[in-house]
Amino acid sequence: MTIERQALVVLIVCGLCGSWTSAQSLPNLYPFPNAAGVLETYNAGGKPIDLSGPFFQSLGTNGRSCGSCHRPAQGWSVSADEVKARFEATQGFDPIFRTNDGSNCDHNIDTSTVGGRRKACSLLINNGLIRIALQVTPHCGVHCC
Repeated sequence: MTIERQALVVLIVCGLCGSWTSAQSLPNLYPFPNAAGVLETYNAGGKPIDLSGPFFQSLGTNGRSCGSCHRPAQGWSVSADEVKARFEATQGFDPIFRTNDGSNCDHNIDTSTVGGRRKACSLLINNGLIRIALQVTPHCGVHCC
């Protein structure tokens, strides 16, 4: 199997399902194939990327870490194409699709079905957009408008 084929298999299996987060490290300059060629992350000193640090630790009770959304195969960012593939692979149960901030701001969507979860997360799936519904409160007491 060529290195390109091996990298593609790892991308599909690890990148979509998040199993790379159970590893202890990611080799420096590990090649992740993409439409433009190959994406690699350089770690200073040429050392492997430590996947056990704070970036990869759970943030409370929602099952997510920073690394749940910001993936090495996506340049440590969020890609709508990758999110869409992850939705299909997990039927919307991946931690990125939590309804507190991984779904659209309409909290009345029934998420008990795949179709409901797809509708609830359409902005994230189609645009890579995270929406959080928050109340706007004045900070200084002065009305600026």
